[in-house]
Amino acid sequence: MLDYDFENSLGYWICRSAHEFERGLAESARHAEVPLLHRLFQARSLRLDKQLSPEGAPSWMSGLLIGSEVGGALPLFAAATTVHVIGAPALCDLYRAALAKHGRRAECIAGDSASLAGLARVRAALPEN
Repeated sequence: MLDYDFENSLGYWICRSAHEFERGLAESARHAEVPLLHRLFQARSLRLDKQLSPEGAPSWMSGLLIGSEVGGALPLFAAATTVHVIGAPALCDLYRAALAKHGRRAECIAGDSASLAGLARVRAALPEN
C-alpha cells in the first residue's frame, strides 16, 4: 500500500468526509464479490441503523463506487505500477487514494487539456476542404 495523504488533497474537499470515503473504499475491497447495486443500497441500511450520517453518505458511496471501479479494473493494469487517470483534479485525487490502497500510483492528466489535445489531433488528421 502506498502512503497517500488524502486529507491534504483537493479530493478531500470534494468528499465531505474523508473518513466515510475511506470506509467506502474499504467496503468495496471487503466484499468485492457482492454486486455493486446491493452494496449501494447498503447505505440506506447504514443510515437507518445510524452507522452513517446524512452528510457522510455521499462520501461513503463515492468511496464504494470508485473502489469498486478500481478493484474491477486492476486485472487490466497487469503489472503496471502507474495508472494514468484523466479527469478533473479533485476527482483524480479520489482515484489516486483508491489506487494507492492497491499499491498503484496514479498519474493524473487534466481532463480539459486531454480533451483539447485529442480534438486538435483529430482536426489535424482531417482532410482540408
